[in-house]
Amino acid sequence: MLINDIIKKIASFKLQEDRAMLITCIGIAFVFWVLVKLSQTYPTVKPVMLNIEMPEDKCLLQMPPADVEAELRGTGWDLMLEHFYHARIPVFISMLDNTNLYLNQNRMRTEIRGSLRFSAIEVLSVNYENLEIELDQKVSKRVPVVLEQDLQFSPGNQLKQVPTITPDSITVTGPAKTLDSLFFWSTTLLGLTEVKSSTSVPLPLETPSPALQLDIEQVTVDLEVEQFTEKTLYIPVGINHVKEGDSLKIFPDKILLTCQVGLSRYNEVLYQDFEIEADLKDVPLQEGKNTVPVRLTKFPLFVKGVKLERQSVEFFIVK
Repeated sequence: MLINDIIKKIASFKLQEDRAMLITCIGIAFVFWVLVKLSQTYPTVKPVMLNIEMPEDKCLLQMPPADVEAELRGTGWDLMLEHFYHARIPVFISMLDNTNLYLNQNRMRTEIRGSLRFSAIEVLSVNYENLEIELDQKVSKRVPVVLEQDLQFSPGNQLKQVPTITPDSITVTGPAKTLDSLFFWSTTLLGLTEVKSSTSVPLPLETPSPALQLDIEQVTVDLEVEQFTEKTLYIPVGINHVKEGDSLKIFPDKILLTCQVGLSRYNEVLYQDFEIEADLKDVPLQEGKNTVPVRLTKFPLFVKGVKLERQSVEFFIVK
């Protein structure tokens, strides 16, 4: 029994020794394989980051593209070490004495080659045939903020007044050519449903293009909400383009108008705030009864849901 145990231990030790030797050989072979592979030449594509140096009073008319890539070729060692230094190739371009710069393939390859750590790496091509970089005068402009809104109110409620934006204007900084045609700046969409009470909402501004800068990123929108009610009024009908010498009788001479108005302004709404007109300019006149459509030509902006009881009136020509 003792002899069998000794034989088993010797066999187990021998197996472990052979396994360790095999792993060592595999490890050495792998190292040599890696060294051989890294010594070979490979093509690769690497992103390029353009850094433009310019005077303080100047700015880029358009930002250079962010997806510039260079096709490189070099040994595995050089490419690996280059990647460790920079994930993107930084290319520095001075425009202190220029307002325009034209980069063709040759110029771009030269600039990229000069930014590489390892001169043995070749720059085969760039994914842009030509790049034009243009500077413009850097200016600032104050423009009003315009609210983009989609508000849905709960039944019986509406805005008491136009929403208040704070601040109501912002300062935009960027190229003079771009700001010349900029007259306002929009917010992102304010979408609310079932609004039934006054509220204050922070709202981001529309994201500017990379060539522009905003002094703030969001505004505050104040909504004053109140209940509304229905009001009815009789509005006199006016007649336009009556021929001289003709005498007209209108029926009816007043039309019932219904509108919705906030409780706070109910007593402000008077019949004089509305005008209803019937235009006879293109209406063929004949003896007896005539019908002409009417239209609402004046009403307060703060009322909603304006409806007329009828859309036409009848008149008689009296000679």
